[in-house]
Amino acid sequence: MVKHVTFGRGSTRRVQCIALFAIFATAAAGFFWYRYIQPSQMLSQARAIADADPRRAEQMVAEAIVYRGSDFPEAELLRAHLLSRIGQWDEAAGQFSLIKHPELLPAGDLAAFAMHAEARRRFFFAVDLFKAAKGDPEVRVAVLRSLIRLRLQLGQEDAAVKECQELLEDVPDDATAWQIIATVTMNQKKLAEAEQALTRCLQFSKVAEQIRNVREDLVQVLIDSGRVADARTVMELLKSESNPLTDRASIAEAWILRMEGRPQDGIDVMSTLLNRAVDPPSTKARFLRGLLYSDVGNTADGIKDLSAVAAAEPFNKEAHHKLAELYSRENQTAKAA
Repeated sequence: MVKHVTFGRGSTRRVQCIALFAIFATAAAGFFWYRYIQPSQMLSQARAIADADPRRAEQMVAEAIVYRGSDFPEAELLRAHLLSRIGQWDEAAGQFSLIKHPELLPAGDLAAFAMHAEARRRFFFAVDLFKAAKGDPEVRVAVLRSLIRLRLQLGQEDAAVKECQELLEDVPDDATAWQIIATVTMNQKKLAEAEQALTRCLQFSKVAEQIRNVREDLVQVLIDSGRVADARTVMELLKSESNPLTDRASIAEAWILRMEGRPQDGIDVMSTLLNRAVDPPSTKARFLRGLLYSDVGNTADGIKDLSAVAAAEPFNKEAHHKLAELYSRENQTAKAA
């Protein structure tokens, strides 16, 4: 005799729960595949064809980003790179700007992309890429040096100084970083900072040309600071290492002679320089010689030199002012006006 089996209400609910769980699990698996597995597969496929067909690879990566629907930084970086390879640099920069934490991406990939951007003269974009890469200790020094070079090329001197300071935290004996800081601070008339940086550069540099250039800078800083004795000390060292002096160093020597109360010696130095010049005479040298002629009371030759400077540099206020002073001394008031 067959017995009829009846399911209670509790059994029915268990079956329903199992069925619902199965549906949920299937949906979850489908969602995971759609949001994670499929986009990752598309990214791998795009990488495989990137060299042969960057345009098609870019389209695949764009679709993968849409499928992911959330952060997909490695895909976004690849898409930016692919856009750059097909000449769409503005779109590439826009895509890169959407990455929330680019500093978490592989620094080697970022640096390689930055060098590609720099080679194509996309300097601002290269800066952004290098900035994202500089946190990685393995590439930090090389990246900072690249950033400094780009900052100077873009005229971003304050940023260059900041990154030189970062570089010196890792490489305190980097003479070039000290020289860059010195050059920028000299231009900004921060003489104490410039002197310190120049001194540190000389401490570490092993390159003769760099050492000469830095000594010349240091002499100028000391002249501008009014420290005649210190300027003379560095100048004598420079003269012992450089024969003959460069035009710039000769002009500095004449300034020191003027400050030491030896204007005629300064005139001799400037005359030697101007007589040997192959190129058109230096206006700086002629201006200084004009001042020196004025110092010794040779107004006529002073007017001659300063007139030449004023003609070559119509907006040189110092030359015009001193020239007017000499004309007044000669009672040539019409020319002095």
